[in-house]
Amino acid sequence: MDTLFYQTLHPKTDEHGRYFAHCLMLFTVVSLLWGCQRTSSSDAMKTGGNHPESVVFTEKSVVTHAQGFGIEYHENYKIIHIFHPFQDQPDTLSYLLLPKDVDIPAALDQLPVIRIPVENLFVLSTTHVALTDALDANEVIKGVSAIQHICDENLRQRTEAGEILEVGGEGNLNMEAILAANPEVVMASGMQSALFRKFNVLLQANIPVLVNSEWLESTLLGRAEWIKLMGALLNKEAEAHAHFDAVVHEYERLKELAATVNPSERKTVINGIPYKGTWYVAGGKSYFANLLKDAQADYHWADTEATGSLSMDFESVYPVALEADGWFPGEFIDTREALLTKDARFADFKSVQHGNVFSNNKQMCEGGGNVYWVSGIVNPHLILADFIKILYPELLPEYELYYHKRLE
Repeated sequence: MDTLFYQTLHPKTDEHGRYFAHCLMLFTVVSLLWGCQRTSSSDAMKTGGNHPESVVFTEKSVVTHAQGFGIEYHENYKIIHIFHPFQDQPDTLSYLLLPKDVDIPAALDQLPVIRIPVENLFVLSTTHVALTDALDANEVIKGVSAIQHICDENLRQRTEAGEILEVGGEGNLNMEAILAANPEVVMASGMQSALFRKFNVLLQANIPVLVNSEWLESTLLGRAEWIKLMGALLNKEAEAHAHFDAVVHEYERLKELAATVNPSERKTVINGIPYKGTWYVAGGKSYFANLLKDAQADYHWADTEATGSLSMDFESVYPVALEADGWFPGEFIDTREALLTKDARFADFKSVQHGNVFSNNKQMCEGGGNVYWVSGIVNPHLILADFIKILYPELLPEYELYYHKRLE
């Protein structure tokens, strides 16, 4: 295996910075081909002439994989559209991104205004931290939901020092604390539309709540591309493009590698685990099902139209699970014994008998957070590499699982 490819593919946990340096090396060739058509983020916003309100954005993001958001660029401002902010409604939310010294255009004064570059950001999900971290911009985070789920030591220290405000989970937010802090923007996860009403008190105080619905994307690359949304907020479009394009390069290389598997040798897999009598399996249009497709795995529910989970009873999944080569139950099971304690019938499964059950909790951080849910969104190629290694280890003989581990 090519040395540079292997180093890029498999970073060490404590070498996060060097990992992205390797990614950027891969992207350099492409960047050189673009030449003068692209500029660094330091040139991404220029003032035209002598007029202080004439702003031209020379670095512009183009969305290629994500379906849930779009970015418009105009002289003096940007507009972000969130096309699917809610699970249950097709509404679009739009936000006006305006440089700090530019007046609000009269025709757009009905839109929530986010002053850029954002310097005071409250994030309510660990995946939002992953986006700022990938852009080397964690300093803009001034509020988090629950620090115990965040693995970055610097953010934890800043929270302990009182530099970052902990405001509780989205189900139990301390609205008074957020109002008092008056952040430039609060980033919330996509949700049911009715749940968005809890943010009304912030909206009435002119604190914009930006809905990030990356988890509703149907592909891992679509989820990863939300880094461009963060890039637009921070005027770091160049850095966002560099990261994403390097990830796409690695993901496509791995996908092509997996495509060499003989169709007759494709492995079958199941996912999820029964919870209170219901077994939730990934729908055929979900990012998990598309990941399995890219890893050349056969998945029983691949032809279903659901973009989220399918609710199944045990008896419906059981005959499929009996013959599946691999099983990915999630993060809450650590040992085979713990698995069988939940239901003795699991012992009948081929995956259990052959020791091919894998959880995604190989790396856990001090407060109990799972690195998979912290950084997986910006590292889809590592998730794909894990699945290829698990299903077809001969294709990646030197690779070590990064997010997943075999149950003891």
